[in-house]
Amino acid sequence: MVTETPGNIPWMTLTINIAGSLILGYLASRWVARPAPFWLRAGVGPGILGSFTTFSSVILALTTLTGNGSLALAGIYLALSLILGLCAAALGLALGRRSVREVRHR
Repeated sequence: MVTETPGNIPWMTLTINIAGSLILGYLASRWVARPAPFWLRAGVGPGILGSFTTFSSVILALTTLTGNGSLALAGIYLALSLILGLCAAALGLALGRRSVREVRHR
C-alpha cells in the first residue's frame, strides 16, 4: 500500500486516475468499432474502472490541500488531473482506433 504525504500532490491517486482514463479511452474506441454487450460495457466502464478511478478521491485531496492552506498546490493538482486525464483518454482513443485498423488490415 502506498501512502500519500499530507500537504503534497497525491501522485498515486493522480496516476491511477490517468491510467483509468487511458484504459477507458482505449476500450471505448474498441467498442465503437466492435460493440460489446451492454452488461460488459457497464460492468467494465463505470463498474470496474469507475471503482479503480474515483472523482471523490480528487475532491478529498482538493479539500485536504485547501484546508491546509495549499491553494496553489490544489490548483495545480486539479489542473493536472483534468489535463492529464483528458490527454490520457485521447491517447487511449487513438490507440484503440489504431489497434482496430491493424486488426482490419490483417
